[in-house]
Amino acid sequence: PALGVHPWYLGDILSNTTTITNGTDPPENATDAVDIKKYLNWEWLDTLETHLAQHPHLLVGEIGLCKMAKFVREFPSEKGGKTTALQLQKRVFRKQLELAAKWSRPVSVHCVNMHGSFMGVLRDVLSDA
Repeated sequence: PALGVHPWYLGDILSNTTTITNGTDPPENATDAVDIKKYLNWEWLDTLETHLAQHPHLLVGEIGLCKMAKFVREFPSEKGGKTTALQLQKRVFRKQLELAAKWSRPVSVHCVNMHGSFMGVLRDVLSDA
């Protein structure tokens, strides 16, 4: 079995508020153009880590990047539209990869029309390890 946030379902972890006051709130990289902290509720990341700790054979997946996801196509323009949606996807994907590395777990990846971004995130995670 595997657990993770698929890029099609990022809408399920959107915050209803503009600031997150609980859960894991990861720091922004200086290169990020979007303040994603105001869009995502990061409690799911703590929950995923708890499950990984409790279940030693659990994989992380299916996670990834997808330009074709409805979430990307329909992300509100007043919140940054497609550009912001893709930044959110990259951040969520990276956080899940980092957890998989931390717990030495295999990953199942979904990647559609985002291979360059996928390799960039993978390089960043590997260089930070």
